[in-house]
Amino acid sequence: MRTLLTALLALPLFAAGADAQSYTIKIKDHPDAGKSATVTEKAKVNTNVNVSLDGKAVKEEKKVEIEDVAYTEKVVEAGDEKPAKLTRTYTKASKGVEGSAKALSQEGKTVTFELKGDKYEVTGQGVTAKDLADLAKSVNGKPMSRMLPKKAVMVGDTWTIGKEALESLALGELKDAADASKMKAEGKLIKAYKKDGQQWGQIRVTVTVPVVKLGPLPVEKPINFEMKADIDAPIDGSSAAGAMTGAVNFRGEVNTEQNGMAITIAIDVNGTFRKERGAEK
Repeated sequence: MRTLLTALLALPLFAAGADAQSYTIKIKDHPDAGKSATVTEKAKVNTNVNVSLDGKAVKEEKKVEIEDVAYTEKVVEAGDEKPAKLTRTYTKASKGVEGSAKALSQEGKTVTFELKGDKYEVTGQGVTAKDLADLAKSVNGKPMSRMLPKKAVMVGDTWTIGKEALESLALGELKDAADASKMKAEGKLIKAYKKDGQQWGQIRVTVTVPVVKLGPLPVEKPINFEMKADIDAPIDGSSAAGAMTGAVNFRGEVNTEQNGMAITIAIDVNGTFRKERGAEK
């Protein structure tokens, strides 16, 4: 009886172990050479800044900024970690304060990205130098694949993301003020499922990185920049299709003194973003 009971209790454990599967995660950042895919990018950022002198509020600034972009990306020439050459034909490109956002100069035009060394040179007839420079900044970070695990994982597993992944984050002006040595970042495989014969998965990435200054002002107590992103895409490297949805948060204050007056700058920034790429053709 004792032996039979032990065997019966062991059955569910054995069954669970048999169903467990590990995945070596591979996510394509771009279509294959000669192929193209449609991409949409949307972002919304709320900013609230309050300035006080000796405890008295003297200035408050609130704004909501949006970005709405759609383009067809075509890889002209393959590369090692990223394409050697690609083009983007923009059908939509607008950015600015909500309610009065304006079209960017690349809207309705084709922009070429060509790798020179480890950086892209960006060109486009009729596109302003400023917009070309902004596009270069947006593509010259490290690929998101830097955030993936280096070994196979099962659903529910987590992994530590190294500080080199900071190059993959869109920190904007905060990038140079961030202390990468104290970054905490983690990935987790939330779900794995089959879709159209491909192995898809849902990955959650969470990042916290302290910011030690705002512009020229040092921050007495570091302010954490926090990001959470959910990636839903093929994890077998079979396609560049997929979507990434996320949110960012940055809230804190700077205390300083000028001409004998105590100055407090309180800042609260939060936003959401989504990037979606269709199947390559």
